[in-house]
Amino acid sequence: MDKETIIKKLIQEGYTTDFTLDKDCLYCEETRTTYMLKSFSVDMEMGFTEDGINKKIRAVSSEEFGLKGYNLY
Repeated sequence: MDKETIIKKLIQEGYTTDFTLDKDCLYCEETRTTYMLKSFSVDMEMGFTEDGINKKIRAVSSEEFGLKGYNLY
């Protein structure tokens, strides 16, 4: 699967927040909010290749914040 297909699938499953990994935090550009990484659980990881480089998308959730989202790395 390509990146766009994976993201669409995750959104359909409720992982709607697009996070950026920043040191030991997850950052949401839309709300300009930073969350401690340890507040989230990794629910699944999926790999894809982009421009010949292997990358992964991680689906994460936090009961503490009531959020489900994803980040690329």
